[in-house]
Amino acid sequence: MIRLDTQLLRDPAPGWDAGLEIALARRGDCTRLVHARHWGPLRVQRPFYPTGTGPEGGECHLYLLHPPGGMVTGDRLAIDLALAEGARGLVTTHPTGAFDGPLGTAWDVAEYDFLRDSEEAPESVNPSLWRQGRLNAVHGLFEVAEGIWQCRGYDISNITFIEGDTGWIVIDPLTTESTARACLALANETLG
Repeated sequence: MIRLDTQLLRDPAPGWDAGLEIALARRGDCTRLVHARHWGPLRVQRPFYPTGTGPEGGECHLYLLHPPGGMVTGDRLAIDLALAEGARGLVTTHPTGAFDGPLGTAWDVAEYDFLRDSEEAPESVNPSLWRQGRLNAVHGLFEVAEGIWQCRGYDISNITFIEGDTGWIVIDPLTTESTARACLALANETLG
């Protein structure tokens, strides 16, 4: 279980108190939202499946909606996420998806929006390469097994974080320092 908690209901302060309980489970060849309970102004807007279904996955991505404005206004939000065995899901994404390096932009996920815009490959592209490109364009921090997370889509390679007794074991620190540093910050901010 991943628990993201922002002092919900612990400190009486201005702002909204809201929370979600979410459970994802494997159903056939796809991960599905099987439970969602909310309190306060925080809801699952809708699940969607950008990688489709099939033997490779069908990862469930959830749009969460918090109309009052979020943490800037002092809101306190709690999200409990339970992943059943074999379930796959996106945990979080980098706020901008753009990473600056010493020579300019090191990576910008928006450069690959054209892959997300069309499921069908153009005639000039091999359909297998188009599908692989679409899978690579899905970006974020994913829990791939208990204690193991990956940041995907923020570089030409993935970075894997394995929870150790005293910190992270990091595998494949990407091709630039700026993307690796940003992915490590994303993992630390999200997972602690």
